[in-house]
Amino acid sequence: MTYLNFLLYFVVLPAAVLTLIVRPTRREWLVLGVLLVITYAWTTPWDNFLVGSGVWYYDPQLVTGLVLGWVPVEEYLFFGLQVWLSGMWTLGLIRFFAAESTAWPQAALLPAAALAGLSFRPVAETLGLGGPARDLPALPFGHWNYLILILGWAVPVLLGQLWLGWGAFRARWQIWLAGALVPALYLTAVDSIAIGAGTWTIAPAQSLNVFLPAGVPVEEGVFFLATNLLLVQGLLLFTSPEVEARLRGWLRR
Repeated sequence: MTYLNFLLYFVVLPAAVLTLIVRPTRREWLVLGVLLVITYAWTTPWDNFLVGSGVWYYDPQLVTGLVLGWVPVEEYLFFGLQVWLSGMWTLGLIRFFAAESTAWPQAALLPAAALAGLSFRPVAETLGLGGPARDLPALPFGHWNYLILILGWAVPVLLGQLWLGWGAFRARWQIWLAGALVPALYLTAVDSIAIGAGTWTIAPAQSLNVFLPAGVPVEEGVFFLATNLLLVQGLLLFTSPEVEARLRGWLRR
């Protein structure tokens, strides 16, 4: 499976369906645009280090070969498409819990249906067609490298978001929980397909080699949980009247 096909089938199509259901307002598109800019600014250097130091790598026959830094262009597309997919899901949850819509629960089954339709299988053996770049020095923590990189990249921002918006997250805990967990489970599940097909490979020497039931390295589950927490918390911060009032109070003082 090529990386572009993976994006089309498992990210673009569900995101497009959710967009038709949710019908975001102009302000919501603006908020997603701001989150997109923040995502690219914060993630691009980190992801380039991951690929450049050989934490993960791609089958050259399954990517276009267009590379910016050490990262194929498809990876950059994934950044933005995940913001779109997770953003639409979270906006739908906001509508559901605000209006108690009777139509939304059917739409909420889309990610669950996608999960149910997957054929989980263990990670396939590395195809040997690609290899880690190793142009940058790896972290000196061996099998802990990937997990440490994820936590070091995500935890400071997550803590800052929690400090700023904990009250808003607690008041809308259903949105916070489902907004993060459902896309994380979905993306972790479809990740097993890409890894099994050899589209990308997690370097065993830099991973704990502990696998989730779908055959996905545990770090990938942590990664998708962290990224979706970052997105849902960011979206709630930008759309929360409580946080807006708090920021206005700081500015007045």
